Order: sequence, then structure tokens, then C-alpha cells
Amino acid sequence: MALIPYFSVLFLLFIFTDVISGYVYNNEFKEELLVKPLPSGHVYSHFEFTTTWATPGIQESVEQYTDFEFEHYDLFPRALGEIVERYHVRELHLSLTQGFWRHRKWGYPVIDAPPGAQLWVWFNPSDEDLDQTWRDLVNALSGLVCASLNFIDSTNTVSPELSYRPLGLAEKW
Repeated sequence: MALIPYFSVLFLLFIFTDVISGYVYNNEFKEELLVKPLPSGHVYSHFEFTTTWATPGIQESVEQYTDFEFEHYDLFPRALGEIVERYHVRELHLSLTQGFWRHRKWGYPVIDAPPGAQLWVWFNPSDEDLDQTWRDLVNALSGLVCASLNFIDSTNTVSPELSYRPLGLAEKW
């Protein structure tokens, strides 16, 4: 007889843990991959990763332009999550290309990119020095993707006064 309440308590604890850990929220991770062989023998690869947070704390942070802390890394890679959190990143785009895109021969790519490396970042407002944050972010990403991004410095960096809207899912910009 004493076993039934014990299993009931364990079952309720299991349900409560699932609710608290975010399974009740509708968080989503989408991954898209396009691989297209080109007539020249090159291969065009486009990767797109989109994480949509429905967890109230993260959703509020996105809407109010504030930083948030990742508690679980079930939808998002920890290495990238730590970089996003540390450097106040709101949205990040990284492209690595080789050579020029031949529009007449290959058509148009999903997203145009110049030859070499291109990094776009939108930051959340912060009290830290933006130039130093940029340098530190570039160095961290350089190590993460094993590319020489650390050569992106003030001589080849642009901080536009006016810009296009970010491409992410956040509605308020």
C-alpha cells in the first residue's frame, strides 16, 4: 500500500520537472541545408539555423533588447550560446566564401555574399565598449569556426549609421 503514494509522488515530480524545464513552451529549432553542385565543380552549401524561443524569460529579453542567460542547451549549441550571451549578440550572420559568385552561370544564391568572410552582428544595448566587444566576439568566433576571422579589424569593419533591418524573427526593431 505504501508503494502507490510513492509512485504517485515520483510521477508528479516527473511531470513538474518537465513543465519547469521548458517542454511546456513551444521552443523551436529549425535547420535548413541547401547543397547545390555547380557546373564548375564547386559546391554551393547554404546552412540556416533558426531558434524560436517561447520561454517567457527569453521572449521578454528579445522584445526588450536585454541580454538573457541560457539555462539549457537542448535547442542551441552551448559553444555558440556562451558567445551570444557573453558578447550581447542579438542576431549574427556569418558567411565564408571562396571566389566570386558567377550569377550568369549559376543563378542567384539564397543570400548574396562577397568573397572571403563576412560577419554581420546586431548587439543588444550594453555599457561595454562596442569596439572591444566586436574584437572579442570576432576572436571567439574565429576559434569556434576555425577560420581566420581575427583578421577582421578596424581597417575592414563598417559600422553603418543606417542599415537594413535584421533578418531574424524578432518583430520589434
